Amino acid sequence: MRPFRNLSPLLNPRAVAVVGASSRSESTGRLVLENLRNLGYEGPVYAVHPRHEEVLGFPCYRDLGSLPSPVDLLAASRDTPAGVAEREVEQSLAVAEAVVKTMQRTKKPVVLFSNVCAGFDSRVERTVTEGRVPYLQGTEETLRAINAFFDHGQFQKGWCADEVKGCAWPATLPMWRKRLESGPLSEIDARQLLADYGIPGPRERVAAAADEAVQAARAIGHPVVMKVLSPDIQHKTDIDGVWVGLVRDEQMRAAFAEVIEAAHAAHPEAKVQGMLVQGLIGNDAVEVIVGVMQDADFGLVVVFGSGGILVELLRDSSLRLPPISRRAARATIEETHAVRLLAGFRGRPVADEEAVADALVRVSQLAVGFRDQIGALDVNPLMVLREGADVCAVDSLVEVA
Repeated sequence: MRPFRNLSPLLNPRAVAVVGASSRSESTGRLVLENLRNLGYEGPVYAVHPRHEEVLGFPCYRDLGSLPSPVDLLAASRDTPAGVAEREVEQSLAVAEAVVKTMQRTKKPVVLFSNVCAGFDSRVERTVTEGRVPYLQGTEETLRAINAFFDHGQFQKGWCADEVKGCAWPATLPMWRKRLESGPLSEIDARQLLADYGIPGPRERVAAAADEAVQAARAIGHPVVMKVLSPDIQHKTDIDGVWVGLVRDEQMRAAFAEVIEAAHAAHPEAKVQGMLVQGLIGNDAVEVIVGVMQDADFGLVVVFGSGGILVELLRDSSLRLPPISRRAARATIEETHAVRLLAGFRGRPVADEEAVADALVRVSQLAVGFRDQIGALDVNPLMVLREGADVCAVDSLVEVA
């Protein structure tokens, strides 16, 4: 099919008229109405038939001129697969010609579709192609396409809206761009990059020896988390490289020795710099994932979803093209199951959803600034504290493109 220069009318249908609507079983008119209803199309649907007052609960009108409001999309149905009788082809050509004339006269988008996925007779196909009328195959497939056009139109309205997207660039942007030229960021550097974009992390210290880890824990305050620090070990939990809830000095020393041993056993060539000691976030925090990933079609996209172990269990995520506005950030959150956890699921305190939206906006700006340098950014989990208490980027990973 030849490309179309302007699809905006198709992407924003305000109403759909079904000409030839019928309640007769197996009729195309009935299938179209049922699919519109079942697929959740929210705009007005007008049944058009000269002899009926209503069809399947939809009010019926004698012709398009009788409709109470303008129609943005007219979908005409005609089955004409290759090899049908010549009389059927002649009737289909008449429908195709009428469809083309209707589009030219009204300047409204018109779609011709077949009830079956068996192609069109070449003469019918040529008529609609030359008339620049799209032709689709399958009733349900056509209605799904129209519904997708409608949804995309709503997205386009939001994308083009006159609203602030992203946030201010940090003064350290040039420094970070130069730093990324030399390779991946360490976990500490990744968290500092996030901090420069206004996303806070936990209290933490680096310990090169067990006694230093003990002193770090005392300074931060118990309980603490201890995790191996190495640019060569990115997935620490896979090698038992993370200990949580340490409260005593002897626990710290034992954990330090065991983590070092586990790291060398799993990655003999890894450069282990010591341990990262962090303050432990309370159990009432909600774990979400915020990040950036490379999409084959769109490039860098912002990712949000349920975090921690729920990432692989639920595969619950939503994507947006950066930069995004706060309104788009809220919509991203609402598209996931995480929104229920943030609202205070089963007696848990309400979490700081506004801080999550703010973090998404800031990460989207980061994605724009490093579009050609970052292959992936993974903040998992981003701990969401009680309402008004902000978020905390506990684990962060940055991969270069």
